[in-house]
Amino acid sequence: RKRLFQNLLSEFKQPLISLQQHIQAIRHSDAAVIEAQTLEQLTADTRCAIELLENIALHEKLEAQEWTVVNASFSPLALIDNVLLELLPRLNQKGLTLFHHYHLDSNQTYVGDAELLKKMLALLLNYSVTNTDYGKITVSVDRKNNEPDRLVIQVSDTGTHISGKEQENIRHPFLHPATSDHFGQNSGLTLFLCNQLCNLSLIHISEPTRLALI
Repeated sequence: RKRLFQNLLSEFKQPLISLQQHIQAIRHSDAAVIEAQTLEQLTADTRCAIELLENIALHEKLEAQEWTVVNASFSPLALIDNVLLELLPRLNQKGLTLFHHYHLDSNQTYVGDAELLKKMLALLLNYSVTNTDYGKITVSVDRKNNEPDRLVIQVSDTGTHISGKEQENIRHPFLHPATSDHFGQNSGLTLFLCNQLCNLSLIHISEPTRLALI
């Protein structure tokens, strides 16, 4: 419990300290125009802090069993395209290549909880970007063998493997510090939160660096 709060505090302080430093730099700057890069960093720091708070709130919602799974018709192609478009700025920032293999009828719809799937994919893809310093990230979508009514979505990358200690965050959030890169840090809540979301549906994480959504 002590480590949990230490890692949570460290993770939450990072974007706030960065935000404060950039604001101070703007205040003491003689330039009349704020650089676009500085504004982007301010936006990123603010978004990071807000997302952490939102994910903590989501975790509490799941713990209290207040999330109701909504089974509605949705297009996997449209959903995944939206997630990947939101990810593009981070991919471009690190110079990573994205490959998307969609082996389904583009007009096919499926029934499930689209928001649950979107949230989980966004969390894991952002985690994957932080873990990958160079190379590519691949997202593939296909039907499960012999079960055409079920899908398998796999996310793989050319980044580093997640350490054994970090994998323990799947069962205990913030137990160990998560991987970081030059631009920011992964959340110690991500793997745990994804595992919780998996338990609400027929979804299985086969490996921490590879996701199989069924």
